[in-house]
Amino acid sequence: MSLQLTLLGTGTSDGVPLIGCSCPVCVSTNPRNKRLRTSAWIHNEDQSISILIDCGPDFREQALVYGIKRVDAVLITHTHWDHIAGIDDLRPLALKNGKEIRRGNKIDIYVFSELAESLKRPFPYIFGEPEQIGGGVPAVEIKELIEGQVFYIKGIRFEPLVGFHGKMKVFGFSFKDTVFITDVNELPHNTVDLIKNKKTVILNALRYSEHSTHFNVNQSIEMLVKVAPAQAYLVHTTHDLEYDKLNSELPDGIEMGYDGLSINLK
Repeated sequence: MSLQLTLLGTGTSDGVPLIGCSCPVCVSTNPRNKRLRTSAWIHNEDQSISILIDCGPDFREQALVYGIKRVDAVLITHTHWDHIAGIDDLRPLALKNGKEIRRGNKIDIYVFSELAESLKRPFPYIFGEPEQIGGGVPAVEIKELIEGQVFYIKGIRFEPLVGFHGKMKVFGFSFKDTVFITDVNELPHNTVDLIKNKKTVILNALRYSEHSTHFNVNQSIEMLVKVAPAQAYLVHTTHDLEYDKLNSELPDGIEMGYDGLSINLK
């Protein structure tokens, strides 16, 4: 069964439209100008393989829109809230009460060892000893990753990729001739070498103007020209970027990603 990568969301931490904004993008009727928080889903048709990249505050809506019925694992790029806030919403797919899994299957959450504590901190009732059980908590287990160490989920090979989000280290992933990297403003030389000449690269491009912790459009284009994928998509974009306008300005082989975009994986 063929694998797909579906972009569940392509927006920045605020999402698009921005609350309270009446700019042309925020009031646009073009569905490709509606962007939930950035996340992706690796899956086959029957969801016997179902892997999330990040699980942000829009996960519940994304799961309902795209029909996510089960999840094997979640890969965490970094622990900012727009990338982890949906972990509690995994409960309908993986619920435990005490030590007993009462619904679904245990979900493994893959996070780099240096980020594990910052992932646990907002969810003491999930990763610590809860004061009371109540209706249950997500049946999840943290799997700590080591920088540079390849790992496998459901037979799929994942290679971690280091980037920088300002001073903060974040992680992308290479799999099936595809690269997913978000929230970076710098990629070290070894990461650049690892992502050259891939079939597909998904990379963040926040806005036109420069930003202290994210690539802007020109910086993302410059990086993509350097690594030369067959096709690239820009994600984690703000309401500064109008879908049709930006696409008309981009070089061949680079397009603006949009919510629901499905990419065939090898």
